[in-house]
Amino acid sequence: MKFELKIIYKYYLMEEKDKMNTEIEDFPYNNKNILINEDDVNKVLRTFGIKFKCLNIDIYRKAFVHKSYITRKNENYVTGNKNCPDDCLPLQEDSYERFEFLGDSVLSTTVANYLYMRYPDQNEGFLTKMRSKLVNGHMLGNLCRKVGLNKWVIISKQIEENNGRDNYKILEDIFEAFICAIFLDFNNKKMNLKTFESGIGFQIAEKWIINVLENKIDFAELIKQNKNYKDQLIKYFQHNYITLPTFCETNIEIINNKKLFTIIVKNDNQVLGTGQSDTKKGAEQLASEKALKYLNVI
Repeated sequence: MKFELKIIYKYYLMEEKDKMNTEIEDFPYNNKNILINEDDVNKVLRTFGIKFKCLNIDIYRKAFVHKSYITRKNENYVTGNKNCPDDCLPLQEDSYERFEFLGDSVLSTTVANYLYMRYPDQNEGFLTKMRSKLVNGHMLGNLCRKVGLNKWVIISKQIEENNGRDNYKILEDIFEAFICAIFLDFNNKKMNLKTFESGIGFQIAEKWIINVLENKIDFAELIKQNKNYKDQLIKYFQHNYITLPTFCETNIEIINNKKLFTIIVKNDNQVLGTGQSDTKKGAEQLASEKALKYLNVI
């Protein structure tokens, strides 16, 4: 009987150990997260023509916190920061999502005004296409990486292991949130302003954005680029076929909690190209690109 109890107790301890190891693996704590400091912020500002120094570092730090690393997202760990390893940042109180919302507005207004002033003789169609090229997710994600903001992204261990620090969607959000941080930091003094564009915070954010664009983007090359493959394919069919190509969604998979769309483009019953992406639009573009190559258009 005693022998049996020892065996049972041994397996109990093994199960508890496995359970503990599983819980540790599920913890979001990530030892690769680094808090941005005042010197870092000032260098990023100074590199792109802003001589003013950071006033409130906490605003900028919030701009880097992904929702995977906040207490509200991880309710089991609200009081669990006491279990946070010494080499990891504790979970944060809030994410950058609200910052991203406001930063997007500042960015959109700045880019629209910049293009309007830079190309006074171009029509609305040209300006719209240029704006789309400048503020799409991949462009903003690349700009975020080129500026060097990705090193300070605060994400969970699980997101890190899935290459989240180089995920263009996260980097796009960080870029917009950082713009918001600039706007809020230098707009900290309440003034009687009729529009948010008239405050010093907007003016500094605007200058930073424009300097980043002019420093990191070849506008002559950008004008030549036409990566709207779906538009190219449709125009090709309009000139060479009676009917337009058909786009069909054939599959949706869930991989690492993300949707993966599969789209095929057909001419009648002939498959011209297949594309997969985490967005329908992206899958359509990839399918269209393959179709254009299949048809020897590009």
